[in-house]
Amino acid sequence: MWSSALEALNLPNRIKAALKRFINELKKLDRGCEVYLFGSYARGDWLAKSDLDSLIVSSTFEGLDLGKSYLKLRRLLPDWLSAELLYTTGVPQGEGEERDYKRRYGALG
Repeated sequence: MWSSALEALNLPNRIKAALKRFINELKKLDRGCEVYLFGSYARGDWLAKSDLDSLIVSSTFEGLDLGKSYLKLRRLLPDWLSAELLYTTGVPQGEGEERDYKRRYGALG
């Protein structure tokens, strides 16, 4: 399902391939993780030098410090790809918050 959402985006093939590998590797760590794309790639107004903005929701970060969590994610992306990686252990569960959260960010995985 996530791959069809990714294919629907107007992204350079190189970025799509990197995102597919990234999500596949994340899913190996945590099948229930969610990946949201935001920023210029999500809007479709990216430039050649744009960075990849993503939000990752996964229980795999539970108990890890910020540095270890970031390194765990960064190692899953190619070195040539500049990325802004935001991550959390859970989606807000208040009334309507989860729906708003998923609408605000483009869900990929």
